[in-house]
Amino acid sequence: MKLPSFLIERNLLKDGDFENVDPETFEETSKNPDGAAWTHDDPNEKGVRYSIFDSGIDALGKKSLRVEVSEDAEPRWRGWRRRVKVEPNRGYAIGYAIKTDTASGSYDLHMHWRKADGELSSGRFASLGKPVGGKTDWSLKTGALRSASDAEYLEFHLTNTNSGTVEYDSLFIAPIEYAEPVEFFGGRTGAFQVPAVAKVFTNTTFAESAKPTDDKNPATCALALDEEETLQLALRFDADSTWRLKAAEPRLRGSKTAKLATPDVFAVGLVLVDYPTNYYQDKTPRTTRKFPKGSPGCDGWIGYWPDPLIPIELNGGSCALDPKGKALWNDSQRLASDGANDLLELKKDETRAVWLKFKTTPETKPGVYEGKLTLVDASDSSKKVVIPYTVDVLDFVAPPTKVAGIYDARIKEDYFGQGAYVEKLRKIADRLLERKLSPDHPVADPVFTYDRATGEFTADFTEYDKQASRYFDELGGKAAYFPGEFYLFGWGVPPKVVNGENPYPGEYPYEGADRSQLRPEYKKVYQAKLKLFWDHLKEKGWADKCVLYISDEPFYSMPEILAQMKAL
Repeated sequence: MKLPSFLIERNLLKDGDFENVDPETFEETSKNPDGAAWTHDDPNEKGVRYSIFDSGIDALGKKSLRVEVSEDAEPRWRGWRRRVKVEPNRGYAIGYAIKTDTASGSYDLHMHWRKADGELSSGRFASLGKPVGGKTDWSLKTGALRSASDAEYLEFHLTNTNSGTVEYDSLFIAPIEYAEPVEFFGGRTGAFQVPAVAKVFTNTTFAESAKPTDDKNPATCALALDEEETLQLALRFDADSTWRLKAAEPRLRGSKTAKLATPDVFAVGLVLVDYPTNYYQDKTPRTTRKFPKGSPGCDGWIGYWPDPLIPIELNGGSCALDPKGKALWNDSQRLASDGANDLLELKKDETRAVWLKFKTTPETKPGVYEGKLTLVDASDSSKKVVIPYTVDVLDFVAPPTKVAGIYDARIKEDYFGQGAYVEKLRKIADRLLERKLSPDHPVADPVFTYDRATGEFTADFTEYDKQASRYFDELGGKAAYFPGEFYLFGWGVPPKVVNGENPYPGEYPYEGADRSQLRPEYKKVYQAKLKLFWDHLKEKGWADKCVLYISDEPFYSMPEILAQMKAL
């Protein structure tokens, strides 16, 4: 629980441990160095109690903050706040100690970036992103974030809307410098097999005990009949080199005729991640470079990450890229240009992953197939690296049914011309269905028309039926969402307007409305559209394959959302 000495020394929040807070008045017992102090909501509010108490833990000192909220207290944001002077465009380590006892909901450290005049800065809001809930003991939660370019203050909010008890201590903020990793050079060289689910980075190296692939230690993979499987190789050499890749049809051991199709070969491209991801928001123009202002919400790091699979055409192909722009190409574009000519460029002491994809049919003969991937030096054909492998085709057919899980393929804009995103979605759907996954919808949606005078809907199902028939009946899709217009709300907000009808009396956000009582007109119009679509699904035989997705992340811990969900 004790903070490292360098954080204690650099902590800008000298009263983050509450040792300087009077237990009776909640005022500072002596003036803080920065001239600021803790503020709080009404300590006499019904159903709410603030207290400064001794936790009994030496590392936390003699004083900690406790916030108790009863179930009959008004559900709203409340708690303690503290403003700290910061520097613009500066990295900070932040954290606090927390203990909770609550039946529902969670707690997090929330923050507001503010300008010198107290208004929100461009960084707006942030949170530590490490929520704590239920009955827990003391734990230390830490993170890092960077201040916005116009930020003068960071305002800490020990606030929440939950009922229950939460205790705080050891809040800190300390300026830090972001370290950049030093490149590692050297390490074992050769071709090594790596599980296809593992990512291979440029600095991935191998221990002395790791065996490179050779005739005595071939790479291996196994698959059933009517299935696809991938073998991943990691290539690392001690000199810059360009290789021409060659592969032949793997042949069944002990047979002169049985063979598999030549595997598809891919190089794994690299994508630059300039900051670990989270739900960042930035309202600057599209032409402005974006700088995340909040703390990361994942376990990633800055650098190049392996991700796209770039085909290597073993018999040569074509590339649509204009070579005049080569100097500006990213990693994937360079791979695509080389791959179109069965080439792969490798840099000294940088590991590159290569995938081999094998496919069987129900008629493939079971047994062990042997093959090899050959790398021929593009500048000296006498220099070769031969990577042997075996493919064990098992004697059973993979189940023909498709998995009923839904994989979201979210492309929403025509970045590459009119209709381009529809074609991309169609290609993605085909690939997913080939791999026994269901994309989120059959690309097209029905076109609904509403007659407000009669309160009736009509629909043109022509394009939807065309795509859905292909999706479900031809390609074997097992699940899909209803069209997006049946989706109603997410993230703790009221339901959306449906065909001009508001869900509650008044205007958004319907302050004071009873969330458990939808307007009859709202229910009528939604039900009419839903019935029309549902009857059509039943007629086509697709009803048991479609999911009505009402809400994404509803924030079910909010009482008004629970009432709203019951109403819907």
